[in-house]
Amino acid sequence: MWQRALDFALRPRLPKGYRPGVTLARLERDLSGLDYLGEEDGQRRYALPGSSWSVLVSEVVDSQLLLHTVSCRFSLQLPLAGPAQPCQLVFNHRGHWRRSGIACRLQRGDAEALAALRQQLEQDADLHTALMPLDFKRCELLGDATGWRVEIEPFAASEVVGRFPPFRRYIRLINTQKLAVLACMAALRRLLLAQDGPPLKQD
Repeated sequence: MWQRALDFALRPRLPKGYRPGVTLARLERDLSGLDYLGEEDGQRRYALPGSSWSVLVSEVVDSQLLLHTVSCRFSLQLPLAGPAQPCQLVFNHRGHWRRSGIACRLQRGDAEALAALRQQLEQDADLHTALMPLDFKRCELLGDATGWRVEIEPFAASEVVGRFPPFRRYIRLINTQKLAVLACMAALRRLLLAQDGPPLKQD
């Protein structure tokens, strides 16, 4: 009985005031120029006009004491030959005060098997150009037996909701940040497809 009560008390709950889908709806205007392909389990799919690939956008809720944030996560799934062991590669900006480059850190996985890929990721000019101006909370490359997945959560395309005092503030995804997200995904897609087979034609 006590265990069930404890499990109930500690169970993760969505914060009061969270309105599923509202932040995604606000983001739609910021994604003008992309083709909206429909909704899948609360996620929205978009594609560049004429492109052969698309991204899923979903909401991520982070609850704090008197407020919560709703961020938008951009995901690109690539059903390619994945690594033998599940892996997680995390991107960060180098430099304390000013950005001086891109670092790719192995969070988990086989360091020896992924050494060449990490070096390619850090040295790729297109990926460097895309990531340097991008303001992001999280940018990761995840791999397992089913393939690879790119996940990016920019600082923009998010809503801050306060309970006391009550307020809502949406932070727009400006065009330069939108283009940086898409360019980053395009660069990672090209690199991973090149590893999986012959060089890929650019869309």
